[in-house]
Amino acid sequence: MQPDLHARRDGRDAGLVVLDSDLRYKIWDKEDHYFARADRADYVCDPNVPVNQRTLGVNHYILEDVGPGPEFLKLCFKSPADFGHDPALVGSAQCQSLVCAIGEGNCAAAMTHKWYPYKDGVMFCSRFWIGYALIDGVYKTEKGTAV
Repeated sequence: MQPDLHARRDGRDAGLVVLDSDLRYKIWDKEDHYFARADRADYVCDPNVPVNQRTLGVNHYILEDVGPGPEFLKLCFKSPADFGHDPALVGSAQCQSLVCAIGEGNCAAAMTHKWYPYKDGVMFCSRFWIGYALIDGVYKTEKGTAV
């Protein structure tokens, strides 16, 4: 079933606010990324919150095709430290920025996106751990084993 891409383009949908993240999200993969909604738009848009912290504790509700067709997913953005990364490395030449999230949906997964300077541009690296989920506040495999 093809999603209705024109529904609720006014910016409000069930208490969620559409940010300009739609374009950022779609530009990564315009054929499989349909939209993204943030549940804490006030926090994401707050100029007092440092840019590198604006995803921390924010959930994005997305429509994405990860293979079997478009489906709704929830990405729960976490601190890099929650994923075992050394926060002191963020902002360095080895890791200019790092975004971490764990997903809820039919395909449980954790992900990181990392940027760092490379030659005359930047290198963007993504890692996905399929089968990992956040269940009752604990990171677990789909089989329920705590990690």
